[in-house]
Amino acid sequence: MLEAVAKSGVAVARMVHDHDIYCMRSYKYDWLTRKICKRPASLYCIFRCGACFVRNRSSFWPFRWVSYRKKRKEIALNREFDRLIVASEYMRQELLRNGFDAARIEMHPPVPRAAEQRLTSSFSERNLIIYSGQIIRGKGVDVLLQALSKVSRPFECVILGDGNHRAYCEQLAKDLGLSHRVRFAGFVPQEELRGYFAEATLAVMSSVWPEPFGASGYGHTVAASVVWWRRWR
Repeated sequence: MLEAVAKSGVAVARMVHDHDIYCMRSYKYDWLTRKICKRPASLYCIFRCGACFVRNRSSFWPFRWVSYRKKRKEIALNREFDRLIVASEYMRQELLRNGFDAARIEMHPPVPRAAEQRLTSSFSERNLIIYSGQIIRGKGVDVLLQALSKVSRPFECVILGDGNHRAYCEQLAKDLGLSHRVRFAGFVPQEELRGYFAEATLAVMSSVWPEPFGASGYGHTVAASVVWWRRWR
């Protein structure tokens, strides 16, 4: 399909919002050590990362084979596109790292619609901490729980969302003695999130994989986390 599009003779633009183009594992970090990969696609992916074998969730077999040769071809075909559109400087740098032409990369950060009413947190003595997102290994909810276990000040934490790592994280919360301070609320409809954030002292983005589209975490969330941690550690 990519070859047919690249050779079609018409101008082609592609939106790039994840690591699938250049990462054989798709998530750009070491599954065992959780160290973020800063290398371009290369033979290192095979002989050091072992990325030819990836998890298989679509059949009986636990692993499936990913061809390095086909990945190189995929990268080459994407380089032929007239434009690669990204939403963050990080994604632009990843494409450059993998040999894409800088003149063909355009960055268009998403501009959210202005809120009808600005919310100001109550910052109550409840000290409510909110995590909202998928509960999968790369999102680092387990790392968040380990950090919270070291906090001595009173707080409450609500984990909003679901995923295949939830059962592990719920057990971890019990093991860390956090059952009375951390609550897993599951999936919450979008319209209900406003109420949670209005009561929150802190919103947390705990990802351990390099978020390609996680621009919301680089401003107020990270800054607030640093201030909060210095104050409460």
